[in-house]
Amino acid sequence: MNQHTYIYTSSRGKVLEGKVRCKTLRVVPGGKLETLCKYAYDDLKDIDGLKIVYFIAGIPDICSLERNRRSNYEESFLKRTDNGWFDHALRLKNTIVNTETKLKSINCKVVFATITTMSFCLWNLHRLSIGKTSHLKYENAYDEMQLELNSIIQDVNNFITEFNHTNHVITPFFHSPVHKCKSGKFRYLYNRLVDGKAYVRQSESPVVYLDELFFDGKFKSNMIYILNLLLWGIISAKGAPVHDCIGEQCRNIISVPLIDEMKATLKADLDVSKLNSVLHKYILEEVTKAVKVSFDIQMEKAVDEIHGNVTKLMQSDIKTKFDILQDESFKGNTFVRWGRQSCDGTLSSLVYKGYMAGPTYKAQGSGSNYLCLTSNPQAGSVPADWISSPGLLYGIGWELTGTDRSKSLDHIDDKDVPCAVCLTKGKTTLMIPGRTSCYAEWTKEYAGFLVSSRNEKGAVTTEYVCADEDPEFYGSQNYNHGLIHFVEVKCGSIPCSKYEDKTKLSCVVCSK
Repeated sequence: MNQHTYIYTSSRGKVLEGKVRCKTLRVVPGGKLETLCKYAYDDLKDIDGLKIVYFIAGIPDICSLERNRRSNYEESFLKRTDNGWFDHALRLKNTIVNTETKLKSINCKVVFATITTMSFCLWNLHRLSIGKTSHLKYENAYDEMQLELNSIIQDVNNFITEFNHTNHVITPFFHSPVHKCKSGKFRYLYNRLVDGKAYVRQSESPVVYLDELFFDGKFKSNMIYILNLLLWGIISAKGAPVHDCIGEQCRNIISVPLIDEMKATLKADLDVSKLNSVLHKYILEEVTKAVKVSFDIQMEKAVDEIHGNVTKLMQSDIKTKFDILQDESFKGNTFVRWGRQSCDGTLSSLVYKGYMAGPTYKAQGSGSNYLCLTSNPQAGSVPADWISSPGLLYGIGWELTGTDRSKSLDHIDDKDVPCAVCLTKGKTTLMIPGRTSCYAEWTKEYAGFLVSSRNEKGAVTTEYVCADEDPEFYGSQNYNHGLIHFVEVKCGSIPCSKYEDKTKLSCVVCSK
């Protein structure tokens, strides 16, 4: 991870703080994926270049929290209807697809981490034990909820893995320390969760899975814990002192001195025969692990050396290909900026500048659309016998006030209209009449006012185009050839509640 990497996570990703190198690690407690996506979009939409965005979420999207502060009640549960469970998996899959689509629009490469389960029983009982809730309503349904939750997460994690693979990214398997699969059967090590270690019923003896305790790399502390469990029922024993257990029947018995409340020496005989198989398995696995670790260290050194050599040889080639890919990703669309000679103020680059051209204002034929005629023309040869009546193309002049101001140096009326062809990074461009800003997820290129030829008998019919709100001009002579005018609304079939009569229409050009 590096300065182009961003991580957005619910509470479970908090463990990454200070442990990974990234530009941003944003933790949103209880944050659903849609919320994390909104934060990411708002943070990154104005940042240029390729961004890599990781999302660690899921449980808040699947589970629900019922809360009543007045009665000091809260409880996590899995929502269902009278007809059965909600399709939580389908809803979360759709959110994943929508998140990737939205961030891809601002040049983000998105990676989703797998989801780790939670324990309804352990978490809610823990909250009850520390006074965060006064009672629990769904306790009898926890087992059924847990089975459904684990099934949903297994389905969604398979989807995430395949989705990341399709997008050519590696999946961070956040669930693997808790979700274990052997011979196609899943089991869940809830005691490795924060909520799994937080609560033990004080009215019951603690339950311990020996294989989970012994094989987590903490042999000494686990041995002490196991011995304490074996002593659970006899610490407060009363009675006369007893002798050490002697004889064949005591081959698997250890005598341990104890002190009772009367400070009299007692001895307890502990049956350790059931530990033998566990210890044997533990020792065997520890030896195997030690050999594997040593081998892995040597292999890691060799791989690092090979990786370093390959990196040096390929670094320049990779950078070149990456630059090509970036250039390819920025290929977009073109639009004409009417009334300006540059693309300044937009998010696009200039292709060429020129002159607005079209039919004369009383033309009876020829074309009706406007063209941006280049200021750097090249003449081609044509056959000498092309002598039939031609179509005619004229320069277009501003006609906004109706007053001849061609001699005024600082006014655009009766002067000619420039234009510029611009290349945008977006794949699509759109002119929206009647607005000054773009819709959500579109980028504003420029705003202005709608223009066309005038509406009168004998006048030529032309297209409507969007002239820049800060117009320029060229030339100083009033040729009065083609003219463009403001466009006004005639309401009626166009709703007068939306557009007042004779409203002069604004416009905006957007890209996406």
